[in-house]
Amino acid sequence: MKPHWLNIEYNLFKANLHLTYTPINDNLQDVMKEIQRTTYEHSIKAYSILENPYKNLDKKVYGMLYELEGETATHLQFYMTDSLQHMLSGVLYFYTTPRPDSLAPAVDYVKKDIIHLIDELDWQYN
Repeated sequence: MKPHWLNIEYNLFKANLHLTYTPINDNLQDVMKEIQRTTYEHSIKAYSILENPYKNLDKKVYGMLYELEGETATHLQFYMTDSLQHMLSGVLYFYTTPRPDSLAPAVDYVKKDIIHLIDELDWQYN
């Protein structure tokens, strides 16, 4: 099954949070490796990539929030999974020249939204 996409536009910041939902079966490791690979491709421009692990045992939500520092095309990326059926990943893109100091307030604002989304994530099972 192919992934599903959704874009959340932050017009004020000239930014887009690109969300991808991928059904998981026996491909969890492959999907995670691809997300990690695309995140670390930015290490050419990033001087730091902070990994913030996430775990909510009650809701079965596990994942990682990446914070990329430097003149990168993206400053935040994440993935969340239940390790069985569901994977949600996201990438924040700005449609402007990546200047970390001037983008910092917008990145902080969207980061709060992403953390809220992750905290509220609750998988639906058939």
